[in-house]
Amino acid sequence: MIFSQIPHKLDSNIYAVYTNYEGDHTEPYDLIIGCSVSSLDNIPKGMKGVSIEDGKYKKIETNGLDPKRAVFEGWLKVWDGDLNRSYNTDFELYEHSSKPGIFNVTLYVGVE
Repeated sequence: MIFSQIPHKLDSNIYAVYTNYEGDHTEPYDLIIGCSVSSLDNIPKGMKGVSIEDGKYKKIETNGLDPKRAVFEGWLKVWDGDLNRSYNTDFELYEHSSKPGIFNVTLYVGVE
C-alpha cells in the first residue's frame, strides 16, 4: 500500500485536501490524498506534501457503512447550505469508527 511509503506518519487516518482553487467548486482545483505527518522533509519521489492553511473552517460530521456515500452526503450539506466559502483549502478526515464497518468522515470547509 502506498501509505506505507509515507515517512513521518502520525497516525492511520486519511486526509483528502482540496487546494489551489481557480474559482469556486465548479472550477479546477487540486485534490491531494494523504495522511498527517510530523515533517514534510524527505518526501518520496512522485509524492507531494501540502500544509493545511490556518483559517476558519466549518466542521461537518458524517458517517456510514460506505465512506463514499458519507462524503457525498456531507458535501450535499455544504452545497445546499449558505456558507460563505473561502475556496482556499478544504479537507476531509477519514477515521475508523469504534463500530465495525462504520466510517467517520469529517469535512472541514474553509469559510470567510
